[in-house]
Amino acid sequence: MRAANRLRLPLILAVGFGGLGLAGHSWAAFVKVNAKVPAECSVTGGALVFGSYINGQTTPKTGTATVGYQCAPGLSITINLDLGQQGDAAKQLRNLRNRAALGGGIKPTLLRYQLYRDPARAQPWLAGREAVSIEPTPAGPRTLTIYGEIAPGQAVTSGSYSDVVILDLAING
Repeated sequence: MRAANRLRLPLILAVGFGGLGLAGHSWAAFVKVNAKVPAECSVTGGALVFGSYINGQTTPKTGTATVGYQCAPGLSITINLDLGQQGDAAKQLRNLRNRAALGGGIKPTLLRYQLYRDPARAQPWLAGREAVSIEPTPAGPRTLTIYGEIAPGQAVTSGSYSDVVILDLAING
């Protein structure tokens, strides 16, 4: 910073006294240049709340979650979801767990559910295999809807069930 201050004075003098027979002389100065480079991508999570599941109900229980993301325009990205904390990788199943059963001497109960990429719930979002690719990313904030469904006909212990699924946004290439 001190060197930059010393060089400003000769630049000012060159401008102020340029017509006083100083032809052929030159001066140099630092030009401060700034640029802000935002993170290439950012993502915000959402919550999928199914509400009440009636023990053994004969119809699926559905819900949705919305997550937000924003990337620099023109990138190629992939968005993937893992199987959650109680997922079964071999069967590509997700499970909600009865939290009250933990440490309470009650056998933990799992409630099967699945996440989907489409509103008809025909395209399951399988971990590692069913990633959503977006090429190229558009400018500005975007949202992605995740569709969920609890399978019907499950007999489970009453209580609150939960899971945590990690959304992974990766830049390709």
